[in-house]
Amino acid sequence: MRTVASVPLALLASSRLQPCCGYRKGPLMNSKQMMVADLMTIDPIVVGIDASLEDATRLLHANSITGLPVVDAGGALVGVISQTDMVSVGDGAVGRAIRAQASGIRVGELMTSPAVTVAMTSKLVDAARIMRDGRVHRLVAVDDVGRPVGVLSAIDFVSLFAEG
Repeated sequence: MRTVASVPLALLASSRLQPCCGYRKGPLMNSKQMMVADLMTIDPIVVGIDASLEDATRLLHANSITGLPVVDAGGALVGVISQTDMVSVGDGAVGRAIRAQASGIRVGELMTSPAVTVAMTSKLVDAARIMRDGRVHRLVAVDDVGRPVGVLSAIDFVSLFAEG
């Protein structure tokens, strides 16, 4: 997991944008047999709960992504912040003030909490139903202690079917 300030360096890792188990590496499995771990992006870029909204925006743009898991100082998942969350605050006078100068708004004030999570061992079809029913664009896969280990996004499903 990678992040901006507000998360201890010991929690930072180095790579991203790789399917966990490499669905592109071999013959395409039946999508009903695939698990979340087969398609999710591993080692997600995360942002600390106390990071500024501007820091989160820079992370989104620099990595061409639309959402970030939000973690506390211990690396546990506490929410998700997305471009949709930022657009909601960007309208009207408040949005103009934010764009004109540093807002002072912290990620934790704007994030969606709790994050919608999924086990890495869940079937993709079940994850798709969670996304559809919850009307969310991403699910965060967490480990046994609540730290994010992957993200499954709607674009992952599009890529799966477009390539296969």
